[in-house]
Amino acid sequence: MNQKSKPVNIVFFASGSGSNFKSIHHNIKIGKINAEIKLLVSNNPKADVLAYANAEEIPIFIHNKTRFSSKIEFIDSLFNQLKKANADLLVLAGFMKNGLNFFRSIVHIPKLE
Repeated sequence: MNQKSKPVNIVFFASGSGSNFKSIHHNIKIGKINAEIKLLVSNNPKADVLAYANAEEIPIFIHNKTRFSSKIEFIDSLFNQLKKANADLLVLAGFMKNGLNFFRSIVHIPKLE
């Protein structure tokens, strides 16, 4: 019997248009990638990717510097979000913040200017 493996739970970090996020999400929807996007994290509350994620009913976590009194408070809050999302993999799609090197992740930066 050929059983389909459990989908990989992905958490995306993006802060711009989200072209890679949209492409991967599309390939998940058509069955080319066996995964689920459980959460989108952004440090840009005006990022275009947020509207897309909202329309697709993908949960969003906005990392706003003014929302947290310290980096430790931010990391604690982020860990709680990742735990709730049951994340297997983080994808940093154009998200260029330091301090996330303690996670297993893929960094995808389409172009550096």
